[in-house]
Parts: sequence; C-alpha cells; structure tokens
Amino acid sequence: MYKNNNLIFENYISNYLNFCLDKGDHLTLKVLDTLGDDYDYIYSKFNCSLNIALTHVYLGNIKTAEEIINEMEKLFKHRIEGGDIFILYHVKARIFFIQGKYNEALEYVNKGIEVWNRS
Repeated sequence: MYKNNNLIFENYISNYLNFCLDKGDHLTLKVLDTLGDDYDYIYSKFNCSLNIALTHVYLGNIKTAEEIINEMEKLFKHRIEGGDIFILYHVKARIFFIQGKYNEALEYVNKGIEVWNRS
C-alpha cells in the first residue's frame, strides 16, 4: 500500500512539474522574443533554452529537449561562444546516451572536447 501511494505521489509530482515547465517554457521564450536580435538577447535566449532543455532531460522528456536543442543550434550563427557550444554538445551527448545511442553520444563528447580546447 505504501509503495502504491508513493508511486501515485511521484506521478502526480512529475505531471505537475511537466505542466509548470511547459507553461514556463512558453512564457519565458515569448518574453525573450520581444527583446530583439541583439547579442544580449541571443545570449539570454540561449541560456534560458539550455536550462529548459536540461530540465526536460532530467524529467525524461527527451523529444522536447531535442526540439529545444535543435532550435538552439540555429543560434550558432549569432556568435555564441565556445563554452556555450561545449555545453550544448554535452547536453546532446547526454540525450544520445539516454537513448542508447552510445556512438553518437561519444561523437558529441569528442566534439565538445575539441571546442573546449579551441576556446
């Protein structure tokens, strides 16, 4: 009985966190979209998106995290720094690892190391 109640509570918390995260994602990115295309805006959007993607990874929402990461890659053309690219590659490697795609995960770990050594 105790384990059942614990599982129900964990599912409730997980669903609630997903709901809050979805609303928070939408509102945060909507506010950032109103700021324009200068460097500070791009950098802020990159950092917010990264944290949102990581939270989705931790909650097991891999598909949503991948969508956010793909959007973040578009920001590369806007002078994102090497350290940020390293973090992005780290998140991609983590996603591939969770999916059991170990060769792809290792590939992104190596890409991250290359970027880190250059910057």
